[in-house]
Amino acid sequence: MAMHNGDRLAELLCSRLCHDLISPLGAITNGLELIAEGDTTVMDEAIAMIGSSARQGTARLSYFRLAFGAGGGEQGVGFGAIRKVVSDYFEDRKLPVSWEAPLPGDQTPMDRLAVKLILNLLLVAGESALRGAALTVTLSTDPANHRMSISVRGGRFKLREDVSSGFVPNLVDDAVTVRNVIAWHCQRLAERLGHQLTVVEDGQNSLDFTVT
Repeated sequence: MAMHNGDRLAELLCSRLCHDLISPLGAITNGLELIAEGDTTVMDEAIAMIGSSARQGTARLSYFRLAFGAGGGEQGVGFGAIRKVVSDYFEDRKLPVSWEAPLPGDQTPMDRLAVKLILNLLLVAGESALRGAALTVTLSTDPANHRMSISVRGGRFKLREDVSSGFVPNLVDDAVTVRNVIAWHCQRLAERLGHQLTVVEDGQNSLDFTVT
């Protein structure tokens, strides 16, 4: 039976998620194996490895639940909860994320699709940020206004061509790959919200993802 394009795209997204989850889960397994060997000299190290990896895995699962799943439901997600999953996820990556004031209140519910777009754009921006770079998020204080921007500044950054190809409007499904599927997903989310997504890389100075 031939695979529908939707099935293939779902497989690509699942492949990306599994790739990000393998690392902390594998580290937990390694820590348990060290404990099972009974070498008391590495016991503390093994326990620390398991604890750190469990926190990383939990942070990634919480992030992916909102970015790709049905987390939050139709009522939306409070802005404070969004900031927390972003903070936990990027703390693991040791990548600073700042939010430009003014911002919505922590209890302000954010549109579910807008939340997905924010989180997916942050994934692409974070992947582009290299040594010394930082991310800045700007949002409207009006939850009904889905305009937003995410900037990469400082240090080194590079938006790879095999990633940026996913931002091409009306990209045919067969051109979507594991590398560009998140960017493709961002483009579809912006379209569903009725907005335009633009990406501008200004040499060594800045990389901006803007939804207008």
